[in-house]
Amino acid sequence: MAVSRAVGALFIVLILASCGTSAITEQLAPLREVKETITPETIAGKTILTYDSQHGTQVEYVGSDWRVYLWYPGNTSVVKGLWKLDRDPLLPFIETMCFQYVTRSRRTGLSRLTRWSCSPFGAYRSDVRDFAEGDVFGLAGGRLPFELDDRLTSIEQLQSQLAWE
Repeated sequence: MAVSRAVGALFIVLILASCGTSAITEQLAPLREVKETITPETIAGKTILTYDSQHGTQVEYVGSDWRVYLWYPGNTSVVKGLWKLDRDPLLPFIETMCFQYVTRSRRTGLSRLTRWSCSPFGAYRSDVRDFAEGDVFGLAGGRLPFELDDRLTSIEQLQSQLAWE
């Protein structure tokens, strides 16, 4: 009797789970497309929108000249830096995405580069939520279109805000 109840409960759970699967799959399809399209070979020359719970939404133009321009939530100016692809020294089969940003000392006014910050390319790609070809916000020009907040958004939504600014 207990076995038949367990089998019946499992059957109901499987039916309910399959009902929501298509909706979830449809929601994840565009995100999966983004993740499959962003590769180490194709990232240069794109505006990339990433999101994580620590930093929120960030937008960066990854130039084909190894320069990167970051639009960070709350900042009033573009954070300039460099990017490179590298290999993990301990696990050379793992490709890494590395960034090095320019910081400016408030006390002296002098700029300096931070240390390289690298993470596996797959980890970087897992934060990518959207991308577009080219420098769609003109970040390489050094000016921000407006102050970015940290809420999850898309490039299209940010572009629509530009129309109202």
